[in-house]
Amino acid sequence: KGRRAPWDRVTPPKYMSLVAGRYALTPAEKALLAKNGFVVPARLETRGYADALHDIYQSQLPIYVSADAILHAVFKSNDVILEETETGLAPRLEGLLRKMHEALPAAKADLPPEIATDADVYLTVARSLLAEEPVKSVFGTDAQAAPLVTSAQRASGGLATVTLFGRPRVVDFSQYAPRGHYVNSELLERYFRSSMWLSRLEMNLVSRASRSSQPGIVPNPEETPREAVLALALADLAERANVLDDLDAMETAWTHFAGKREDVSFRALLALKKQAGITALTVPDSAEKLKAAIGSGFQRTMRTHYMPQGSTTLPAIATMLGPRVVPDVRAATGLVHSQVAGRTMPSFADVAYMLGHDRAKTWLAKDLTAFPELAGKLEKGRAVLAAVQPTDMYSAWLAAVRGLGATPEGVLPSFAKTDAFRDLRLGSVVTAYGQIRHNHVLIAGQAYDEGGCEVPDGWLEPAPAVYEGLAAYAKRGAEAMRALGGSEESEAYFARLESTMNVLAAIARDELAGRELADEEKRWLSMVVEIVPPSSEGPGSYDGWYFDLFPHTGDAFSEHAFVADWFTSSNAKAVVYAGASAPRLGLFVVDTGGEPRVMVGPVARGFEHVGSLDRRLTDGDGGKLRHVREPWAASYTAPAPAAPPMAILSVPGPDDARTFAVKSTRALGPVTFELLGHHREVIGRATKVVGTAYTKVTVPQQSDQY
Repeated sequence: KGRRAPWDRVTPPKYMSLVAGRYALTPAEKALLAKNGFVVPARLETRGYADALHDIYQSQLPIYVSADAILHAVFKSNDVILEETETGLAPRLEGLLRKMHEALPAAKADLPPEIATDADVYLTVARSLLAEEPVKSVFGTDAQAAPLVTSAQRASGGLATVTLFGRPRVVDFSQYAPRGHYVNSELLERYFRSSMWLSRLEMNLVSRASRSSQPGIVPNPEETPREAVLALALADLAERANVLDDLDAMETAWTHFAGKREDVSFRALLALKKQAGITALTVPDSAEKLKAAIGSGFQRTMRTHYMPQGSTTLPAIATMLGPRVVPDVRAATGLVHSQVAGRTMPSFADVAYMLGHDRAKTWLAKDLTAFPELAGKLEKGRAVLAAVQPTDMYSAWLAAVRGLGATPEGVLPSFAKTDAFRDLRLGSVVTAYGQIRHNHVLIAGQAYDEGGCEVPDGWLEPAPAVYEGLAAYAKRGAEAMRALGGSEESEAYFARLESTMNVLAAIARDELAGRELADEEKRWLSMVVEIVPPSSEGPGSYDGWYFDLFPHTGDAFSEHAFVADWFTSSNAKAVVYAGASAPRLGLFVVDTGGEPRVMVGPVARGFEHVGSLDRRLTDGDGGKLRHVREPWAASYTAPAPAAPPMAILSVPGPDDARTFAVKSTRALGPVTFELLGHHREVIGRATKVVGTAYTKVTVPQQSDQY
């Protein structure tokens, strides 16, 4: 029954009169629908996914549930869970830094003078960035710490060379600009800056091809014994201050959210110190012993800061917190200079191709011609991501997003086989990847070069790899909450998420088998969002399975637009961003599992932007960007017709009608005005000639459900 002939692109599909009546499709929109089997009208921009799904539900239209809507829910929910976790970590970080700083005077006798001074600077900067006001040093190093604190707080100017711990080094102060959820409170802004210092300020242990953060374009393999001893001293200080358990708590949280680090932790430094038989922290003797103990271990695969060209074997480094080395960033490092000679900037198409979207090569044609070695690097990057075994929430989420690039086996509607739909999927992956990077801007390292309404039908985008991947992500999330002592509410959220993803995966498999969905499956899909606004008759209610995808109902209506930086080009002095603006409604003709029928649902609108390294953009900046790239959208987006130049004011009138005063900047002639009821049906209509003077329009109501 489900294996019928594809839609002939001529015969009106089932429900077309409902959809066309609700949205008054333009000729251009109808033409693109016939050409591709789906269309995304530019004029049908929505306030968000929950609002869009509710409007479709209330309009009693056949519903299309996109993977975009599901991934958006995970994005916002992950942001909430991470924000709640880090709000709890911030006081713990403040306490451990304070205890280490207070323990420093007693440790001074066991430290070379310059190491004691360096430790004071390091801790004074970290504490000052976390505190509401500057923290005084213990050894009078305020003059050294103050400029570093000021530069981090200004977070502008890009790459700067500073002298620190006895040598010049490059610091990317633009990274210290709080963005994402870190701008939601002053506490999180301060936590972000301090944690950035503690995770990105690298202490060089073994230089190998070049010491860490070396200025200029020539590698410098000289060792930095003073820096190595400083790292040992800070680890020893953490042990003296009895804060290693607090550091372990930070480590556990970051590891659950985004995986492992490649640098040397304080716990590892203490083990190496014991292994090397280091009893006194002297320079250079203890540094030499540490180098021997490290040997060829702790080999890093990714640059998380500026390095000169030719630094092929990265140095062994130590940080207090350690940025997580995530697989997508490791793969992206190989796509630019010096791995691909002369190429300084990757693009959305690189990420999309490595995540399984062959269509992305359409947008890489020029680069593939200009850089012959790029093709091989892309294949290598794709293989790296395909081989990832999720061990944390980040990698599980990334694996789910990778599912967008998979072509599921089974019966697919004809629109899913078009290049236009493949382009739509590119917009999806840009948005979804940007969402992951947005939430993990601090934790993950960044690569450097160098009921009530009756819906008649429903259909789910058949992407079982996405839903199964998100079920695995939910399992990781529940494990993280148990390990971190999260609330019962958080654990319950991840249990709901896993259960819902399993239902979606089962429905997707039924669709791919070519079966017509059972009535209970259609009913379940159609009960997506029902909102009863608060009124004098009651507090209102929010029902539907889509709300189960969020920790709190209000999260479903939080800001949907964002921008996230994911690559830094030191050569081009630029930053690559992925972002998304308001979702739009798409119309899709489903011609499997029954006769051809049109469905409506919200889809993502992603974009790419390249900005200056001088200042990192926040979500608030994203909505003001004038130049963004979304070339893939041209194949499926119908242009919006010009809005009529009208001003409409509500004015008093009869109780059984709605009355407006209307005028235009030019004579429009006869204009028809319609009132829509609760189900978005027409409950009143009137036609009036509109000119440059106000005209009174009274629309009689046929129902009280306005």
